[in-house]
Amino acid sequence: MSATVTLDQVRAAAETIRPFIHRTPLLPAPDLSRRCGGQVFLKAESLQVTGSFKIRAAINSVLNLRSRDIQGVVASSSGNFAQALAHAGSLLGVPVTIVMEQRSSPWKVVRTRQYGAEVVFCENNFPSRDRTVEALAKERRLVPLHPYNAPEVIAGNGSIGLEILAELSDPDLVLVPASGGGLISGLAVALKELRPSSRVIGVQAETSNAAYLSFRRGEIVTLEAPVTIADGLRASPKEVTFCHIQKYVDDFVLVSEDEIRRAVLFLLEQGKLLVEPSGAVAVAALLAGKVSCDGRNVVAILSGGNMGLDALREMREGPDPSRTTEPPALQR
Repeated sequence: MSATVTLDQVRAAAETIRPFIHRTPLLPAPDLSRRCGGQVFLKAESLQVTGSFKIRAAINSVLNLRSRDIQGVVASSSGNFAQALAHAGSLLGVPVTIVMEQRSSPWKVVRTRQYGAEVVFCENNFPSRDRTVEALAKERRLVPLHPYNAPEVIAGNGSIGLEILAELSDPDLVLVPASGGGLISGLAVALKELRPSSRVIGVQAETSNAAYLSFRRGEIVTLEAPVTIADGLRASPKEVTFCHIQKYVDDFVLVSEDEIRRAVLFLLEQGKLLVEPSGAVAVAALLAGKVSCDGRNVVAILSGGNMGLDALREMREGPDPSRTTEPPALQR
């Protein structure tokens, strides 16, 4: 079993990245509280630099490389780590190449380029992403960075847990969007080491449930090309994150595509927060009654808000039949 990240590593990462990130608000959610029967708070990482929690991991990862003589870095991403790493590279003077699937959100592709990264496309599956990263690293002598399965990533993400506990000393239940496990691993280290009675629950889409299956079976389950509107939650756990999940996470729940859509619209209409589908799954679980609040203090992590107007329109009206399967921005 891989060694887990320590609380000291999380604290060190939090101090390292502090000048480069926002301390995002922990917002009371009175409408959700009334519906759920508990005191619900929203950790709004959708308001973070580059629009998601990923900047915490990206900054920490790049800063850990600055003492080395490197040509640049390369990583794969569905869009949020892409934007975060591109921004981190621009800030810290490190060239960034991002591998993205052809089906990636055109809006996220544009934003990644605007932050300064080169985007290279690959086929729509994780093996292709991995192969392309490996080939680019070898061909261009770039340092490959993993978007979630690395101690620097987990430690950076753990800073969210420290921020929650600084404002709410007694969270009973923390709901976390889960995919490859980088976010939930870091959060769980901070929360469980400092308040062991807190329950950490991962939330996944029903159609992209590799972490849920891995947790249930006690072994890593890999899904090569899952399909869900929560495009940031399609990864499968790997050895480092799965080690943390087994040690610290209490449970997982699943939400449907319609439940995710309702959560996106609920947060926009009731909370005045633009949250992408991947970032809204924790609220989807609350609205759908997948967890019991029972008067407890509940924190839902809103992990990202990177969604263009076309995607938001689809949340309300359904897919536009006139759209092509490969938008012009993605054609090579």
